[in-house]
Amino acid sequence: MAENGALGTTIVQGLADLAEETLTCGVGLPDLALVAQILAGRPGACLHLVCPTTLPGWGTWWQDAEAAGLETQIMVYDQEPEAFFEDWRELGAAERIGLYLYAGRPDYRSQVMGLLLPVPYLADRAMLIHLQTGPWTRLALGDVLRLQPTLGLRGDYPEGQVLGWDSAEVTTLVSPEPQPGLVKALAAVEADLKADQLLAEARFWQGQGHWERAEQKCHQALLLDDPMIPVYTLLAEIYQTTGRPALALGTLVAALERFPTCAELHWQTGQLLESLSQIPQAMACYRQALDCSDAPPAAGQHLARLWWRQNHTEAAINLLRADLEHNPGNLETARLLIPMLMEQDQMTAAQDLYCDTLARHPDDPTLMATGAALERYQTHPDQRWRDLGHQAYRDRRPAAAARLLRRYLQTCPGEEAVYAELGDSLWQAGDRPAALEVWQTGVDAHPQSGRLHFALITHLHQRGQTEAALAAAGRARACLPEEFSFVLLNHLLVPLYYETEAEIATYYQRFSQGLTQLIAETDLGRPGVCRQVFAGLATFTNFYLPFQGVNVRDLLSQFGDWVHQVMAQLYPQWTQTLAMPPRTGKIRVGYLSHYLHAYSGSLWLTGWLRYHDRTQFELYGYYTGTTPDSMTQELRQHCHRFHHLPGDLEALARQIRADDLHILVYPELGMDPPTFRTAGLRLAPVQCTCWGHPVTSGLPTIDYFLSSELMEPENGQDHYRETLIRLPHIGVSYPQPTVPSRRRTRADYHLPEDAVLYFCGQSASKYLPQYDWILPTIAQQVPHARFLFPRGDLLKARHARAFHDAGLDRDQYCIYQAIPDRQDYLALNQLADIYLDTLEWSGGNTSLEAIACGLPLVTHAGTFMRGLHTASFLRRLGLEETVADTPDTYVALAIDLGQNPNKRRALKQKLLERQHRLFDDRYCMVGLEDFFRQAAGRG
Repeated sequence: MAENGALGTTIVQGLADLAEETLTCGVGLPDLALVAQILAGRPGACLHLVCPTTLPGWGTWWQDAEAAGLETQIMVYDQEPEAFFEDWRELGAAERIGLYLYAGRPDYRSQVMGLLLPVPYLADRAMLIHLQTGPWTRLALGDVLRLQPTLGLRGDYPEGQVLGWDSAEVTTLVSPEPQPGLVKALAAVEADLKADQLLAEARFWQGQGHWERAEQKCHQALLLDDPMIPVYTLLAEIYQTTGRPALALGTLVAALERFPTCAELHWQTGQLLESLSQIPQAMACYRQALDCSDAPPAAGQHLARLWWRQNHTEAAINLLRADLEHNPGNLETARLLIPMLMEQDQMTAAQDLYCDTLARHPDDPTLMATGAALERYQTHPDQRWRDLGHQAYRDRRPAAAARLLRRYLQTCPGEEAVYAELGDSLWQAGDRPAALEVWQTGVDAHPQSGRLHFALITHLHQRGQTEAALAAAGRARACLPEEFSFVLLNHLLVPLYYETEAEIATYYQRFSQGLTQLIAETDLGRPGVCRQVFAGLATFTNFYLPFQGVNVRDLLSQFGDWVHQVMAQLYPQWTQTLAMPPRTGKIRVGYLSHYLHAYSGSLWLTGWLRYHDRTQFELYGYYTGTTPDSMTQELRQHCHRFHHLPGDLEALARQIRADDLHILVYPELGMDPPTFRTAGLRLAPVQCTCWGHPVTSGLPTIDYFLSSELMEPENGQDHYRETLIRLPHIGVSYPQPTVPSRRRTRADYHLPEDAVLYFCGQSASKYLPQYDWILPTIAQQVPHARFLFPRGDLLKARHARAFHDAGLDRDQYCIYQAIPDRQDYLALNQLADIYLDTLEWSGGNTSLEAIACGLPLVTHAGTFMRGLHTASFLRRLGLEETVADTPDTYVALAIDLGQNPNKRRALKQKLLERQHRLFDDRYCMVGLEDFFRQAAGRG
């Protein structure tokens, strides 16, 4: 068999630069001489050939391969390329492709897809060999190179082209010139690529719930030269439905760049931005939609509603009045406008609009209710402010609610609900002292109101006023001795953060003594006491205790035993040991959480659910929260059965028992109080918890704690009541965060351009006072150092003392700035220079997002797993040079990075190059499913 020429030589030479463990993969029927040349001298190498055996010439090609003795080195997959790579994705194969040969079908679509499909599975360095020279080759190749900027043309030969891939660099493109006329001819020759057909297929698969196939069809349609607007909107809808709002937004933005005058696109983008709480951006989109000739009427209504929410009521009224001039009798516009007029004390205008609209829509129930209210306000005018205030509170317009309810209190005695909603509205509007004053006044007026007592205690606690909160809990306990919430708070409340290190020891001792006293004085055998305790446990967890930085296993185990005792007395039928179901069929695994919605603490769970082997496991979801959203929908799709059972423990327990699980997993325990009570039952033979809350549950009913081999110290088992399971790598398959393109500058956030900006993004609870000296020490050594705290307002007094002790002024170095939304948060990660992790309880989601943004991190390897999150991420990336083993080393690393911009740039580049090792890492599933098999008796 004659050797292939220059192309083969180039390929063989390039193989020397590729890692030996990478795969050689091919599509179609590559030249057999070239295959032989690649495999020669590599007896361990194998060509994974994706080729339908119905392809013309297959039989002859395989006979020739056998004659050449190559059959043992060729593994054939009788599939189309799209199906092959879809299977690869679902299996989560860890192997990567180093050499890829495309000799598949020669039409434009097949060539483009054939070169794009393997990209997610390429090794860090790879070669793609495009073995086509047909009429569509130049166009297809040029479009691929434009679509995928990390591919570059390395060689152009008569037999084909060599494309290079290096994830460490962005290749300078050498795009072949497309042949004239090919784009025009494409529509005529390749009818299967017509956008309307692909759109119809995408809608079909969407209707069947096959989201990946629908998404694939949309992507194929977008490869056309003239994609239709509905393709973009459908793809955005698919992304949003499957819990990927950032991708949905990117799709709509791309569509707007192409179709800037399409009102529908502006409208849909505004709706998405509003759902993401990006209100200013949503309002801009609605305004742009209104400027278009085909503006949907709802755009003005949504814009008016947002203006109203932001207290620009006059602007909202003017917009809605203008809409009524063009669309008289518009029911939705009138519904919005009438309460706005009433809030502005324009009662005559509201009455006139009501009468006019009712004449046009006499059977509308909303208008009838409005009419009844208008009639009532004529005899009881002050009630208007109470009713409108309640409605503003329900509509989440805190500033308006506070204004209206305060006006009501000027002339009327305040009911319990008025004080509760007014206090909450003032708190949300940012006037915290006024909110506390209102709740205190409410407690004085309604001493039997548990709602007001609880609001006062918990918000004093959130302000860091722990002693005042404890005093308020004592008063509440005296007023309401049968409400056990206040007994728990009175005995077990610990600070949200600490002013001094001595306070930590004081409150640890107070908690220990209080727990012992609580258990001793609570007679669970007395009639009604267990039910009182059960109700109290629905409002309380020991969430803040582990932030003290000490081993709390024994205290939490003492509390866990007591909770289990309560649950066993109330529900003895659900606390007995369960036999493992028969060892036949699939293993049934349930996941129970209050947070199966768009919540940062649930992101890691999506990988487990997405990548479970459905041939061996049946997944059951139990959602107890009350805010289902697109993330809930995505998680639901991954489950064999999904149950939404909020607020009903007995129904939940009956359902789980009926599902006859082998294993029940609580992704987090210690955050949601009702979930913790449920975990005190025995609802499955094996019950586990995970590092959604990275502390032992302390419950005797939880058998295993699923953790990470990279996060746990050698003595990790000492920190858990549960048996510790160390899963591979970081233990979870965390989805790759979608990072926005860097369009914003420091000036957009009023940050100094010349500063060395340290990002300090953790909650106040994670900053222990014994480490406050770190910041001024860094500031003394790093010129222009600034420390950005998006959630650090409560720490200002501590920081002032620490900087003063070092002879510095805190205000010259610390910036306390709330971040409006997630996009701003990620933008600030991109604009910062260094991420300063917290000691003893490190960042989790925050650290992963910093890595995705390429922000260099400095961390400290803490004593407990909760202090080793960031260190484990960096170890997985092979970047341990910024992991400190002592606080002094931590400071030295932070100073060194602050003084050396070149080091920061190099570290940033490494983070971006290697982050694929960390995100969507499915290897943890091997360990997780092996454990599940052993736990279910299938090992």
